[in-house]
Amino acid sequence: MTWPLMALLVFSAVCTHAEQWNDERYHVSITGPNQWAPMDEALLAQANAGVSHVTGRGFIGGYMLNDTNKLVFPYLLIQFKPYDVLPEPYRPQAKLDERGKLELICALVSAFKHRGPLPETIDTPQFIDQYGNEHAVLVRLEDDGRFDFAGKIPHEVGEDPIRYHTHGLIGKDGIALATVFSIEAFSDLAPVISNEMRTLAFAPGYSYADLPDTPPTPAPTDATTPATSTTTDENAPSPTTGATTQPTPEVTQAEPDQATNETTEAIPPAREANSAVLIIIVSVFVGAFLVLAIIIACMTHLKAKAKRERAEARRERLQAAHQATTQSAPRPRMSLPPTAAQTKGTPPQPQQAGRQGRPERPGRPERPM
Repeated sequence: MTWPLMALLVFSAVCTHAEQWNDERYHVSITGPNQWAPMDEALLAQANAGVSHVTGRGFIGGYMLNDTNKLVFPYLLIQFKPYDVLPEPYRPQAKLDERGKLELICALVSAFKHRGPLPETIDTPQFIDQYGNEHAVLVRLEDDGRFDFAGKIPHEVGEDPIRYHTHGLIGKDGIALATVFSIEAFSDLAPVISNEMRTLAFAPGYSYADLPDTPPTPAPTDATTPATSTTTDENAPSPTTGATTQPTPEVTQAEPDQATNETTEAIPPAREANSAVLIIIVSVFVGAFLVLAIIIACMTHLKAKAKRERAEARRERLQAAHQATTQSAPRPRMSLPPTAAQTKGTPPQPQQAGRQGRPERPGRPERPM
């Protein structure tokens, strides 16, 4: 066998395994990795039953490296997330700016919501640094609506977590996702991530470029004009009936009167309820005012009583101080006038001893000098 023939066979085998996969329902297509077999319905059902991505389930296609009837790593799964499954504020109505795309990715991947709402001035490098974790890390975001994120998913069977890399594409009606899963030798899947996964595309008319540049303006709704015209047409007299249409207004007029009577009968209970509520409110305010007036009167009485007690105590202190000053003042001594016989240079006469009224004792005779 010549070399050209061998090369042709190898090329044919490669092309056989690298067929393009298309989904007519969601208008999504991808070129499968070389020598990877597409999943049949049974394997795809196993994937939807046992594989849970950070974006949820709902796989619509897939490829496996090993051609078996069981789900064996590594494998590639394809998803489509319509905008209807996202909260209404995150459903794009037109092309998005950088922050709008980041908000859409956050709404799709719940692992990015641990840091709360996005700041107004955030960009892609800041988002990669601040909003990444071990479960999901944004790898890149492109202007044409393509983005990549990767992370780990806890594995129920073994201790090693499942590693994944997802390539996403924003479309007109939803988001297409292609994810490769593996638990070992993840670096060997780099060619698949860089080449085949980036062939994910939407059909013409359903891509990100088909979104309008600006959101559509809602059409003004004028509900009064049709209602008025309809009422006028219904109530307008028919030219062919003439006077025979008189019974109809009588029947029609009786119904508004009956409705008016029913409304009038229903109004008094509502008014009574409102009056009762008003009376209760007024009573509460009057009671509160009386309580406040009583409190103010009590406080005024206590203040006046305290003032009188302080004045009485001050007056008593002043009287006590005045009495103490009067009693402690010294009395003046009475001086006896000098006798007539006592003169200057004369020795004072001895005072009479004894009590007044007693006879004086005779003195001793003076001795001669």
